[in-house]
Amino acid sequence: MSVLTLRKCILCLFGLLMTTAQAQQQIDDTLGTHIVESGDTLWTITEQYLGADFLWRENWKLNPQISNPNLLRIGQTLTVITDRKISADNATLTEVTNKVDKNLKSTAWTPATTGDALQERDGVRTRKNSSASLLFNDTTRLNLSEFSQVFLEARQTDLRGVDRGQIEVRRGRVELQFDPIARNPAQIELRVGQAVAVPDMGPDGSARLAAIADDSDGAAVMVYHGSSALQASGQSVALRRGTGSTVVAGQPPTPPEILLPRPRGLRPVSGSLWQVANPILNWQAVSNSSGYRVEVCLDKECRRMVRSSPVLAKTRWQPELDQLGTYYWRVRAISASGLEGYASRSVSATLDSLLIDYKPPAIAVIPEGRVTDQAGQLIIAPNSIIRLNVIDSGVGLAWVRYRLGGDNWQPFNGAAIALPRDAVGWLEVQASDSLDNTSDIVRIELKSIQ
Repeated sequence: MSVLTLRKCILCLFGLLMTTAQAQQQIDDTLGTHIVESGDTLWTITEQYLGADFLWRENWKLNPQISNPNLLRIGQTLTVITDRKISADNATLTEVTNKVDKNLKSTAWTPATTGDALQERDGVRTRKNSSASLLFNDTTRLNLSEFSQVFLEARQTDLRGVDRGQIEVRRGRVELQFDPIARNPAQIELRVGQAVAVPDMGPDGSARLAAIADDSDGAAVMVYHGSSALQASGQSVALRRGTGSTVVAGQPPTPPEILLPRPRGLRPVSGSLWQVANPILNWQAVSNSSGYRVEVCLDKECRRMVRSSPVLAKTRWQPELDQLGTYYWRVRAISASGLEGYASRSVSATLDSLLIDYKPPAIAVIPEGRVTDQAGQLIIAPNSIIRLNVIDSGVGLAWVRYRLGGDNWQPFNGAAIALPRDAVGWLEVQASDSLDNTSDIVRIELKSIQ
């Protein structure tokens, strides 16, 4: 078998596969005529008009008078496809968590549901404590965090089946993910404010990047896997894996900046049981971080995000949850420029109570062998003692402490406090529960009598 014959066989197979795939999409062909010249074949004619000779069988079907596609007569008039437009696959909402809206063809916003199909010029937005996930094909996904809004701009599929398009990120945070390709990958750009991110695959055929649009047409783009070009104001920077850049409206992108690493030391650890619906989440500080953002989700990949923190200065957060079940939470460190670093590993926990606990422990001071005057002073007789009754109606006590006359704080172990015969000044008591709900200091004035 000659090399030319082998190439034609391969193209035949590829053409059959492509026409089978395209049969599932809407195809708009423009037909014309072609006068056969010397050296013409169905392959060269198809390449001339469509730039893709593997579609030669489509032209053969239009000319049933041709019995042998390798034998054309000079001067013969053929009907051929001069242009082909293929509609892009719909983007499907595969995850809709809480309040998500869709906008079809720039009409009104209406509630969105899982399975909704979005086409060119359609939009989707998420509200507070809500998220959505758009699947473009079996390898390309766009995840929207809360308060995000995107529109699908130009969408098309080329003759080789590659989905091309542009997504306008009008506000919020989105994450674009290309899984290792099982077919021709989608080529999707993100337009964020006045900037455009053009992602490219890594060596394994996958890519993952996030984009944040602010209210002043600024942008931040982070590349977690693969690479991307970022263009703005006529200039472009190349972002490799693990870097990001920001754009201020009317200015070019900033030079690439290394993204911050994953936060570690997350507490509670994976597999924990939450007995209140406002658990405390903690993690270790990340060097050079100016803040943190936490996400609580219903799945490990965090496509179903139900809570997102504001930018936090401390390494802890206390969300409020409203349904029982298993949750996953993760945290990112944010640089001074506003770029979000790599997310921590997702930590799982099970919530088995909807109790919200912000109430500190209650403290009762019970003196024995005393007389209390009308001003609230305790008149202390010899060998007097103080008993403390500290109760927490929520998650339980973390610590109780006391001190006499301004001395150092001491832990309260449950035993009665024996007062010295010359006790004067103040007895102070304070307690906290496991959620760091700390009581006010209870003060009792002491006065000794002989």
